[in-house]
Amino acid sequence: MHTVTFDICAPGRVGRLALLAAALAAAVLALGVAGTAAAEAGVSAKSGGAADAVLVAPSDFSSADELIALVGARGARAALVLLPRTVLAQVSPSAAAGLRADGFAVMRAADPPRSAPSPQARQALVLLRQLGTADPFATTAPVVADLPTLGDDLLHAPEPTLAGSFAEPLRALLGAAAERSLPRATETAAFAAGSVAVSVIFPESNGSVDANSENWSNTDPLHPGDRRAALTAEILTALSWWQARNPSAGLVFTVPAPGSLGEPQTVASDYEPIRHAGVADALWRHAIMEDLGYPAAIDDDPPPETAYADAVRAANGTDWAFAIYVVDSLNDVDGAFKDRLFAYTFGVFGPYMTLTYDNDGYGSGNFGAVLAHEMGHVFGALDEYKPPDASYPSTGDLYSGYLWVQNRNAVTGGTSDYPCIMRGGDASLKAYANGDFDCPSTRGQVGWRDANHNGVADVVDTAPVLADGPQTADAGVVTMTGSAREVPWPHGSNAKGQAFNHDISIMVPQVVQFRVDGGGWEPAVAVDGAFDEPSEALTLATSALTNGHHVLELSATTGSTTTLTRDIWAGPVPIALDLAAIKKTIVVGQKLGVTVAASSGSWPVPFLTGVNVGPQGQAAFRTVTVDRVGSWSGTIAPRFSADLVAGFETSGQYIGPAISPSVHVGVKPVLAVRLAAATIERGKVMLVSGHFKPQRGGVRLALQIAEDSGWKTLQTTATDGRGDFVFRFRATRKGVVRLRVRFAGDGKNVAATRAAPLFTVE
Repeated sequence: MHTVTFDICAPGRVGRLALLAAALAAAVLALGVAGTAAAEAGVSAKSGGAADAVLVAPSDFSSADELIALVGARGARAALVLLPRTVLAQVSPSAAAGLRADGFAVMRAADPPRSAPSPQARQALVLLRQLGTADPFATTAPVVADLPTLGDDLLHAPEPTLAGSFAEPLRALLGAAAERSLPRATETAAFAAGSVAVSVIFPESNGSVDANSENWSNTDPLHPGDRRAALTAEILTALSWWQARNPSAGLVFTVPAPGSLGEPQTVASDYEPIRHAGVADALWRHAIMEDLGYPAAIDDDPPPETAYADAVRAANGTDWAFAIYVVDSLNDVDGAFKDRLFAYTFGVFGPYMTLTYDNDGYGSGNFGAVLAHEMGHVFGALDEYKPPDASYPSTGDLYSGYLWVQNRNAVTGGTSDYPCIMRGGDASLKAYANGDFDCPSTRGQVGWRDANHNGVADVVDTAPVLADGPQTADAGVVTMTGSAREVPWPHGSNAKGQAFNHDISIMVPQVVQFRVDGGGWEPAVAVDGAFDEPSEALTLATSALTNGHHVLELSATTGSTTTLTRDIWAGPVPIALDLAAIKKTIVVGQKLGVTVAASSGSWPVPFLTGVNVGPQGQAAFRTVTVDRVGSWSGTIAPRFSADLVAGFETSGQYIGPAISPSVHVGVKPVLAVRLAAATIERGKVMLVSGHFKPQRGGVRLALQIAEDSGWKTLQTTATDGRGDFVFRFRATRKGVVRLRVRFAGDGKNVAATRAAPLFTVE
């Protein structure tokens, strides 16, 4: 039997972490941890599932996914991770109790003030209290009149007719790499789902080439103290804004721990970045990346930040990563680069973005809103404001994103008018302050479309496919092989192109487990040692079972859980077989469809090997193996009529001999008949020859002529050793003659006739 069921659970790449399998199994069996946590916390649609607690783990973690998984196993939903041990999360009362039992500190915004255990925890508490206010993203920062729209903020904009196509040269570097659903090294961000490591870099000029006109140590009345700390708080707020817009995507941002790859850092630069054009940022970027160990390629194809982001995500155990360069512009007259750029992303899908301290007229107080806009590009969203020039890709006829969604909300050429962070200018500030993100175009481009309306973002609305294999049994212990394979949500494409040329999923099979007869769940084992690839071979071994039939359930989770149910057997198993044929009579040379079913009692026996199909008492035509439901269907090509049976002798735990009831199948021969000529004179002899198939000698055949009273036998003959035959017909009257060759049938083949071509006697 086969049963496939689906249970929604929180997405993520945590399935690669074998050490958390037991904890994750508990979460899955708790009937969907994400839904439970949200229900207990009373999350409203407007709040978007915002975090309500700060968690501090009892020990350090280097992998964000490990920490996210551990928190999720207790029923909490992580929103922001500050490695090595701090998590901003949505935590129900029951989840909080379980986490405390695991040694976590659980701090609420309303708790009495106390000393936080680390700078990261203090940072998270400040953010938590801000998120708990009535308008967590509002700002009182002054904004100048006639605010710019953000302009050309895609530094390497895609072609106007093929949004996203600029990424193709990056993928070309992979050559003929095997297709796999996990993101490739050059795909550092494809959609806004899963875990994302964010590396913040503050360039600091050292005066060696350019005059040192900006210093991060200088203070700003708007941000007393360390301005980098204030900007970091703005960055964390913007990350929280994105996460809260769609918790069903499982979006969790991670800030790497101090001292680890990707940590927030100030890096010395020989140049003063703000004194140069934005399009010439390679002047200082390449030197920074080289200092970090990631030298640049020619013409930024790919930019060195691609390899850097890939390394950052690997080091921090996340699905995606991108870098943020924050360029100091406190003393600059307009807060913009020399070409008027002030906030831009390298291109759709990252891998880096650059913002200035005060972002032209937006001001440092609106840094978070500008950053939130740029993050849309990292995940595949296009601008929606009026194109700053004719070729800029912000019109309604374009497509972008992993799902390849049309930019319908664009001001120019669009068909909708939703508030959206991608509108730029005042519209972006308002969308950020109000938490607006209802635009279907942008939501679709970042992967948040919900095509089947089940409340889960398409890109994480996946389920694995399970396959089971043969079983063996020894002393009651049943061992079985199988596989679990993730099936990604397919990438979008149309006549205008595609952003990605293969399907991507950030998930691999996780919580791969089994149980017998409804008992307790036990872990299955990856054949290669870890469930860390989209497709994994697996094996399992039960405890000792009583002799007889049992029901095994195998399950695995990616975006949701798939369960496969099948029959297994322990101990000696007496076999019964049944054989069915599609036809009772066939023509020689045709293939006969037959089906074999193996059972014991009323239960099918799966993967039974060594079942012979053939004539009773004779050599088998085929030796077959029945499938997981105890059945085999195939074809045989008998040359002679026979009583067909399926037979099985004892093998291993399966007990024979077993012979199915016989099915008689008649095989009709093929007769070929030829004439020596088309006409003949009366009194002459016409040779009527031919061939009998299946080839055998001594077969008696009759030559018959059509008369008014019916068919009359004129003579008989027998085939020779090659199956050939010849009749000599003497013409006795004029006219058209109808002859046929008749085989009356024998024990080997059923009766058959074949008409000879018509001929004329003159």
